[in-house]
Amino acid sequence: MAFAFGTQQTADELGILVWQDFMFACSMYPTTSWFLESVSIEVVQQVRRLQAHPSVVLWAGNNENEAALRGNW
Repeated sequence: MAFAFGTQQTADELGILVWQDFMFACSMYPTTSWFLESVSIEVVQQVRRLQAHPSVVLWAGNNENEAALRGNW
């Protein structure tokens, strides 16, 4: 989830727990090396950006992708 500026700080201050999704879910994505490298870069950038926030209690990705593969979405 993309937060507006300051929202993460507010969550920290209020003790709100955040499930942080990466931007890769509910779709079929390429498996080419250049795409996987871009995903790796995205993950590193987002973790570095948000790692100091105690409100982030879970990092998630790949939401429902196995169901898409199994069900041939």
